[in-house]
Amino acid sequence: MIEVIDLVKDFGDVKVLKGVNLTIEAGEKIAVIGPSGCGKSTFLRCINCMEDPTSGHILFEGEDLADMDVDINVHRRHIGMVFQQFNLFNNKNIIDNITIAPIHAGMQELRKQKRARRKAVFLNLFRRKDTAVPEITLDEEAVTKAAEQLRERKNVKTKSDLTAEEKLILSDEKELQKQLRARRRALKRQRLDVPDVTLDKQTICAEAEKYAYELLEKIGLTDKAKSYPSTLSGGQKQRIAIIRALAMRPKVMLFDEPTSALDPEMVGEVLELIRRVADEGMTMVIVTHEMGFAREVATRVLFMDGGVIAEEAPPEEFFTAPKSERLKEFLSKVL
Repeated sequence: MIEVIDLVKDFGDVKVLKGVNLTIEAGEKIAVIGPSGCGKSTFLRCINCMEDPTSGHILFEGEDLADMDVDINVHRRHIGMVFQQFNLFNNKNIIDNITIAPIHAGMQELRKQKRARRKAVFLNLFRRKDTAVPEITLDEEAVTKAAEQLRERKNVKTKSDLTAEEKLILSDEKELQKQLRARRRALKRQRLDVPDVTLDKQTICAEAEKYAYELLEKIGLTDKAKSYPSTLSGGQKQRIAIIRALAMRPKVMLFDEPTSALDPEMVGEVLELIRRVADEGMTMVIVTHEMGFAREVATRVLFMDGGVIAEEAPPEEFFTAPKSERLKEFLSKVL
């Protein structure tokens, strides 16, 4: 699902990521641990397109998110992210916090459909439906192949250099291109299908709100739908932040130390929600200092140090039989 290739990120003269390589399969739960400043958060922010890589590639379902020509907004909708801080809009109630992103995405799609429909209607005013589409009378594949072989065989400079057979090949190629151009022009003169607009604003808002209440019910906070973030505890805010990301129906969830800003008594309720999301099959990458949680939930644990992935293994092997002295030293301090 996600493939990271030679990912490098510099901030001025500071090299934070120094060539990270990682493949994340659908359904995997990746826990990332390591000392402060090793590049864990920057790594997540690059995957979520919040930081532009200095070099390297981030392939999400085959599309390179590091490619400036790719519309990253299309793919970012499928990548949910939860930060250390609660990151809620304090001037909006909880239900509005949860629905703002899916409603925005839905309205963008609605506008896109309307533009496509208007364009088709406009073009149809100038296109003739009865235009005859000519057939291609030559064997396109054979003519193209013969012309390519001719050019590979000799450097043709003038017609006088050609045999009669070679002249015929180039003549057929020229005629083929003429027929192809004529066919394309005729197809353009035919009427376009006018696409339907399948969405409307009322439906978009209603569906987003319905799903938001379903998510609130899952975490037992339906009664807080009309409350504001300032009235909630830290644990409640972070759980709201998680389901706000889930409201976009993402394919991947990224968690950047989601419990680091919580009081110890609130950590459990947030980890329990993340565990439930994992059990439902969500692909996730979680940066965490909760070693017990990583050992219990993760399918693979990564140790980042000095801007690279220094070691990785399944949880049991990772925590009981670390290979490097650096990881042994780190685990001795946190376990």
